Amino acid sequence: MLKLSSESSAATVRAAFVNALESPKPETRNSELITRAPLKLSTPAYFAERDAAELQLMKRIEELKLTK
Repeated sequence: MLKLSSESSAATVRAAFVNALESPKPETRNSELITRAPLKLSTPAYFAERDAAELQLMKRIEELKLTK
């Protein structure tokens, strides 16, 4: 178990693991190489932006299905 000095430290560590899991690059999925990859800080704004982009993509897919 890791004991972190502050909540911001804990958030940074959580963000690193979230980014590693979501990364399309295979080298960032390898736990030994996680520190070599650039990591975005996963903030609520990042999640909102990601979810909005996914929603737009899903809407576009549905539009394309209806036009066939």
